[in-house]
Amino acid sequence: MKNLRFSLCLVWFVCGGFLISSPALAGQNNPALPGLLAALKTAPDPLAAEKIANDIWQVWIEHDTDPVINRQMQRGLLLMQNGKLQQAAGLFTRIIEADPQFAEAWNKRATVYFQLGMMAESKADIARTLALEESHFGALSGLGLVEIHLGRPEAALAAFRAAGEIHPQMLYNSPIIASLEALLRGRPL
Repeated sequence: MKNLRFSLCLVWFVCGGFLISSPALAGQNNPALPGLLAALKTAPDPLAAEKIANDIWQVWIEHDTDPVINRQMQRGLLLMQNGKLQQAAGLFTRIIEADPQFAEAWNKRATVYFQLGMMAESKADIARTLALEESHFGALSGLGLVEIHLGRPEAALAAFRAAGEIHPQMLYNSPIIASLEALLRGRPL
């Protein structure tokens, strides 16, 4: 189970979108997002999917109207990268208070809460992220990790499969799904 948790943590960081981005258009309201998500579903290979996924993260990370929030988001990402998790959580909370409709602020705070071991709080923020952006494959993969840590492999598997419906290449040939399936069949990991 420890190796599975390590593998899942790696997925969280890969899918968590810890990107420092240049300005894009409009977060989850960006008109390019539906086309990018459609392209992600049909990406011919992992490299093409990775490029499209990075484009999606670039869109998600940018607030549509507030340059102050964009600067705060960039600062929060730097705090996360430097391991200043409490400060990052506080900054993402301020962003959420300024615009509770900004899905990526909820997702980033969920990531920080996960890193701090605050699973209930992370799960609540993931739920809010998904309510605002139902195609958020990063939040779904994060939910899978939270469910693993809560000892709920069925729920974890469902979350990872949901993420894979949106981003099929994300978990392609990944041992995570197979490990969870084996665990649920009663096989040792």
